[in-house]
Amino acid sequence: MKVIEENKYYKVQIFDDILEIKWFPTIEELDEEEYKKLLYKTHAYLLDYDYTKLLENTQDFFYPLTQDLIDWIKKEITLGIFNNSKLKRMAYVMPKDMLSKLGVENLVDQARLENPYVIRLYFDNREDAIKWLKKSTNN
Repeated sequence: MKVIEENKYYKVQIFDDILEIKWFPTIEELDEEEYKKLLYKTHAYLLDYDYTKLLENTQDFFYPLTQDLIDWIKKEITLGIFNNSKLKRMAYVMPKDMLSKLGVENLVDQARLENPYVIRLYFDNREDAIKWLKKSTNN
C-alpha cells in the first residue's frame, strides 16, 4: 500500500491497482468551496495515475450534499475527471449515517446518468468493496 496524500480530512492511497479515497469525519469542518477544492484534488489522481478502479470510502462521511454541490460534482468530477480518465469500476463504502447515505446514493445515481460506462456498486464494508474491485482484472 502506498499513501499518496494524507491529512485530517482524507487519505488517498494506492494498492493492487486500486485508488482509494478515504474521507474522515473532520470533512464536515470545511465550507463548500474548501470541500470542492479537496474533492477535485483527490479525484484528479485518477488522471495522474491512470487507474481503472476507485474505492470511494465514505463510511465516515458527514457532509451535506446540496443540489448545487451535486450539480458541481456532476460537471467537474463526473464529466470533467471521470470521463477523461480510464476509470471503469467504482466501489462506494457507504456512510453509516442515513442522511449522508441518501446524499451519496443520490449523487451516484445522477453520476450513472452522466457516465453509464463506469460500473458503480455500493458496499457496507471496505473488504467486500475490495473483493469486488479485484474480481475483474480486465476492467
